[in-house]
Amino acid sequence: MRLAEYAGDALASALYAVNFRLAAAGTDYLAQNSPPSPFQHFWSLAVEEQFYLVWPLLLLLTWRVARGRRGLVAVPLGSCAWGRSWRVSS
Repeated sequence: MRLAEYAGDALASALYAVNFRLAAAGTDYLAQNSPPSPFQHFWSLAVEEQFYLVWPLLLLLTWRVARGRRGLVAVPLGSCAWGRSWRVSS
């Protein structure tokens, strides 16, 4: 039985890190010889939550480091604005 593996997958899913666990295990989504983990589909939720947790912290850190230096803040914020306008116009 794969109870220990499933318990690890459940814990990683609860911590929004199942994508890292599946990558470290070398999970093959098309493998027919082993049954998939019931938690395998949570990888996309983990990626989304990591984005929402890391991105604001990265912007806050950039703002704190470059508080007195406009050039350092202009690059990340300008790239965000450019990415947003490029996506809207497509």
